[in-house]
Amino acid sequence: MGDNKTLLVGFDINNDYTQISCFNRKLMEPESVCVTPDKSRFAIPTCLMVKESNKEWVFGDEAVRLRDLNAGVFVDDLVGRLMRGEDTEIYGSIFSAEGLMEKYFRKTLGFLRQHYLNNSILKIVVTGREINEDLEQKLYAVLERLGIKRDRAIVLKHVQCFIYYAISQKPELWPMDVGLFEYASEGLLFYHLKIDRKTDPITIVVDKIDLSAEFPAGMPGKHTPKELADEFTELAKRILMKRMITTLYLTGYGFEGEWIYEAVKPLCIGRRVFKGQNLYTRGACYGAKGLQYQEFDNFLILSDELITSTISLKLYANAVNGEYVLIKAGTPWKKAEKRVTFILDHSNELEFRVSNLLKKDVIHEVMRLDGMMNRENKTIRLELTIRFLDRDTPIATVRDIGFGEFFPTTMRIWEQELQL
Repeated sequence: MGDNKTLLVGFDINNDYTQISCFNRKLMEPESVCVTPDKSRFAIPTCLMVKESNKEWVFGDEAVRLRDLNAGVFVDDLVGRLMRGEDTEIYGSIFSAEGLMEKYFRKTLGFLRQHYLNNSILKIVVTGREINEDLEQKLYAVLERLGIKRDRAIVLKHVQCFIYYAISQKPELWPMDVGLFEYASEGLLFYHLKIDRKTDPITIVVDKIDLSAEFPAGMPGKHTPKELADEFTELAKRILMKRMITTLYLTGYGFEGEWIYEAVKPLCIGRRVFKGQNLYTRGACYGAKGLQYQEFDNFLILSDELITSTISLKLYANAVNGEYVLIKAGTPWKKAEKRVTFILDHSNELEFRVSNLLKKDVIHEVMRLDGMMNRENKTIRLELTIRFLDRDTPIATVRDIGFGEFFPTTMRIWEQELQL
């Protein structure tokens, strides 16, 4: 998409709307991109239209306008189609879900390039409500079809972009912890960023609380503004009561309406409160800049999918007692798996060192290999695998793999859950 790569882009794509921001190097902050004459509207409908007259593709508000005129084939649910891998027939031609999403990205990013004098993308962070591992890979594939490879593209969940937004603000806005209420189609969610400045690097732990059962989507249509404000205020006070949160953010279209301004007044006592609908795209934009220039190297971010402990194995190597790191804190638990091979030396025990960043303590845990076969010393070769059942449940599995032709495997297996 060109050689003049300077743009740092945040791209928040959801099934209903998309928001785009680009980092303004003069103002040193993201600016939202508007594609309509109404400069106060930043939400772009996530949809396409093929005009019947000339088969031209259009997107966003223009696609919605032409749909209302019945002027062609309207295509929405682009994120849903991509997640399902669903093909779509348009005027006798079959388009894959990736192909449709590619057209949407091409149209929106083409507008972005025109807006910024044909400069190209240096780094783009794509985020969205529905991001999971499968959708993440499909979005990477779409971007590669546009010539944007993984060295220039990162796909992140909303919560990660919120973290980047929060820590990119002035330090006085996060002297202690930061909170976020999101009220969207899933109902009310709360995120608590626990920030520990005493560690090096600075540790940020994310706690997520699902409040959708108490405050579901659709409540604004079922309650008066005063009832809505009172109920939200009481719920928010209860959630914030024992948390040292100095800055609070609110986002999501469920917070539209005058009722929210009355609801947050009591929450402003002792803390700063901000409300806006472009937090995630701006956070993605801060992320693009920070990740491009290694500005977040002084932070260790532990979201609800990242492991909070470092697990090491005590060993003897090169005439020195030491430790071998198996799993590092900050690793996604779904991808945290390590396999190593070792030889026992006058022992039938393995000792693990578990350093928990949240509890700030160290656990030494011993795994006994009972029933070990009788062999000469240093002829017992074992394979150790560490994997996680969930964020807080590591499993250590040891297998006898034999020692060459002279000592075949006994097929013995030992397994133990480690404590974090």
